[in-house]
Amino acid sequence: MLSKILKAEDCKRCKKCCNFFLSEDWDIPLFTESEMNLNIINSNIVFYRSKLWKIRILGLNNEKRTPCPFLDESTGCILKDNKPFECKIWPFQIMKSNKSKSLIALSKECPIINMYGKDELIAIAQENKDVLFKVAREYPEILKNFNNDYEVILDFN
Repeated sequence: MLSKILKAEDCKRCKKCCNFFLSEDWDIPLFTESEMNLNIINSNIVFYRSKLWKIRILGLNNEKRTPCPFLDESTGCILKDNKPFECKIWPFQIMKSNKSKSLIALSKECPIINMYGKDELIAIAQENKDVLFKVAREYPEILKNFNNDYEVILDFN
């Protein structure tokens, strides 16, 4: 979805979205059942949550970011094209507002995405909104509560 503006090399260099503080536990990506059918995933690093799976990242704290267990520091994500949906769309995030409205929001933490204008990012969200909102309807657990670290790009309902 974002391959027009985010290159794998840029992400491999940065890796910010693949490292978490304990306070960012809510932002750790969820895996659908079909995404869990990968040989690379084992029961030591994931746990079941409702209809979705979530990575258990050992050693999470608020002193230092802890890497995702699928992150290889030299090559990037070992899941390659098999990343969970939330990783594929990041720095976009599907969220819900206080008024139960579904939103496409954008993380302000991605240094590459911040080089693009808001109109260009809105156009990308608009282009992909059907897929994003289809996933949100199919997996409502994927909707995160709106967080002020994100900027609303598009809403629907």
